[in-house]
Amino acid sequence: MDQELNDRQKSQLGELSREPFGMDLARRVTKYLKNQGSIAYNHRDYCGTGLFFLNGRYLHAAVDDGHPVVLWAEERGWSFGDPHAFAQWLAAQSDYSLSMYDNPQIFNNQTISRKRLEEVLGDL
Repeated sequence: MDQELNDRQKSQLGELSREPFGMDLARRVTKYLKNQGSIAYNHRDYCGTGLFFLNGRYLHAAVDDGHPVVLWAEERGWSFGDPHAFAQWLAAQSDYSLSMYDNPQIFNNQTISRKRLEEVLGDL
C-alpha cells in the first residue's frame, strides 16, 4: 500500500538539501567503508539506513538491530560490486534523495545525510 508523506513531512522534505554529495566525499566514504566496514547506527529495532562494505559489495541498506537488510539494498539497486560505480552513485546523492521520501514510515529517520557522513569521516 503506497502512502504519502504528511504535511509536516512534506515541509521537512522541502527543506532538505538537493546538493549532490560530490566525488570528494564519495571517494572518502568508499575508502572508509573498505577499511571500517560500515557507517550505520547499532541499536535495537530499526536503525535507519546505513552504508556498508560487506562480502566485497558496497551497500546502501536499511539497518535492523545494527545489521544491514541486504535484500532491501539489492531490490533497490543499491548494491555495488565496483567501488567506482558505488562512488559515482553516492556522489550523485543528496540529503533529499536519501531521505526515504517514498516511505513515510521511515522518512528522514536516521537516514544517510551529508552531515552524518562528514561527522563520521572527520578529518579523513
